[in-house]
Amino acid sequence: MMTDWFRPARPLDAALTAEPRFSVASDSLFFDGHFPGRPIVPGIALLGMVRETARRSLAGVPLPLAFRRVRFRALIEGEATLVTRLTATTAAAGTEGSPAGPAADAPAAGFPFEVRWGDQLAADGLLVQAPCGAVKLPPFGPDAVEESRSIEDFLPHRGRMRVAASILRVQPGLCEVEAEALPSWPLAFATGADSVVLLELLAQTAAAMTGWEERHTPGGGGRGFLVGSRFFTSSSAEVPFGTLCRSTVHSLRHRDNYRVFQGLVSAPDGTLLAEGELQAFRA
Repeated sequence: MMTDWFRPARPLDAALTAEPRFSVASDSLFFDGHFPGRPIVPGIALLGMVRETARRSLAGVPLPLAFRRVRFRALIEGEATLVTRLTATTAAAGTEGSPAGPAADAPAAGFPFEVRWGDQLAADGLLVQAPCGAVKLPPFGPDAVEESRSIEDFLPHRGRMRVAASILRVQPGLCEVEAEALPSWPLAFATGADSVVLLELLAQTAAAMTGWEERHTPGGGGRGFLVGSRFFTSSSAEVPFGTLCRSTVHSLRHRDNYRVFQGLVSAPDGTLLAEGELQAFRA
């Protein structure tokens, strides 16, 4: 359940401006495989706190709320107490245009948020209402391969924090993985997981692709840390347990140690579950 991942340090209020505290204890399940030998609070932990704050304090605003212009600004190692700040703007959380176009960077009505770790700004961004359906990925080419080795050969996630199950096909710059929503997934409720976990699935798809490239492409690959997301949108607030997910990620830009990915998560019948753009820095 949610409280096995993080715990409200005090009851959340019902005001539109809310500043609840959350604790990530040393025994948090976020540290079960993220990462072996170096426990790091994942980005979806911070976004899960923001969504939990919105869920309890924004009465009458339908979920899910999409994320825009997210920046992860601090690498949090080990247990931590974090404060979320969610503020309503003068306008309601209006629907934006295509997240792949200029609207993703333009000013928008919504709910600005911050997550603070002591005196440090750990993350910030904006919650808005925005539909899925804008990401268009290139098709796989004739050089795509089916990868039979364990996905753990290509990405560092282990334990309950590894949500990606297997690589379906991969080529330089494009990867598709499969996963099934399970009660062991991060941010689990009684019947499903908070859909923000699909952002973690996209990140693990990107990590698997870069790990595969590191083995197969001269000068390619390299593992990195998620540092931001220009947009992330899901079609529902919760992913029911048993849902089969296919996550596909495309390398959009690559410069020095900085890499940008776009991706989407779909059901096997093609139903779109989530989409987003991720920025990662290669350590």
